Amino acid sequence: MKKFFALLCSTAPLLLPALLAAQSADTSTVDWTRYDYIPGQQVLFYEDFSGDKPGEAPQVWKVSEGGKVEVKKQGEVFWLHALKESTVSPAQLKLSPQFTLEMDFNVLTEGYSGRYRMDFIGKDKEEWASITLEPFAVFFSMSTGLTSEKRVELKSGAHHLAVQADGGGFRAYLDKWQVLNIPKTGSFAATQIEVFMPGQGDEEGDDLCMITNFCVAQGPATLQNQLTASGKIVAYGIYFNAGKNAIRPESTPTLKQFAELLQADASLNFSIECHDNELPDQGDNVKLSQERAEALKDWLVENYRIPSDRLAIKGWGETRPLVEAGTVDGNKMNRRVEFIRK
Repeated sequence: MKKFFALLCSTAPLLLPALLAAQSADTSTVDWTRYDYIPGQQVLFYEDFSGDKPGEAPQVWKVSEGGKVEVKKQGEVFWLHALKESTVSPAQLKLSPQFTLEMDFNVLTEGYSGRYRMDFIGKDKEEWASITLEPFAVFFSMSTGLTSEKRVELKSGAHHLAVQADGGGFRAYLDKWQVLNIPKTGSFAATQIEVFMPGQGDEEGDDLCMITNFCVAQGPATLQNQLTASGKIVAYGIYFNAGKNAIRPESTPTLKQFAELLQADASLNFSIECHDNELPDQGDNVKLSQERAEALKDWLVENYRIPSDRLAIKGWGETRPLVEAGTVDGNKMNRRVEFIRK
């Protein structure tokens, strides 16, 4: 634990001339029209640890020398649990220059377990960018000396981090609010991602340093570029309530972009095609996909006045996988919405 605070304190002098003044995140309301996180259009790596055995180390992660982690199941959720101070990284992950990263992490406001650091390593260890997560603040620092700080108030429990990276530019979101907006500077390009997990502290019960739902995706590419390249748009930024067709508000940025594309070119017509594999029965997944496609069409017609005859719908369930099904990352890649030009 002392090593962790030494690392954090070593950046303190850099934080004084912070790029952005520290400020508290307003968590009272969310204006979804201003929320702009969109995940990449091609999943490069996904892990929710459900394919590993509880009590054992994960199969496809590298762990620092002296570190100790194991898979832990709480309820229906599998987590990567740090028993000791550890740095972990996805094995054989190859990053694109532009990528997105998402991760759920557990916070203990009264202990040390709720502290994490995301390190983005450049062409060598001397080139790096870091995002440090604390229950009270988010810190950004870079090997160039660029820094930023944002005060937050995270309660104990699970939280969600989302990052859009484009070379030296970073935008980060905690739960539903943007907490960092670092403009692109220089030619920094991350080649590796490492997660520092401090493990348990000295206090009794402070043993819940855990992450899960770790996803890295390429892009996002503009919708027009996707359409020009393949005649369709593959979207991972559309979310539904589990097992339902109710569209979650986090879908707003992706759906807004798609609606604006339709409004800008009246000649465009699309088939909205949903692919789902979350239910145990194949027939139920087809039915769920059809209902979700219909809900998306209704949303576009009602919110953006898109003529209904420009939109067809189709639900495929799990019958048209992009990659081999049955694996953790394969199932994630296959769950998607496609807008196919007609």
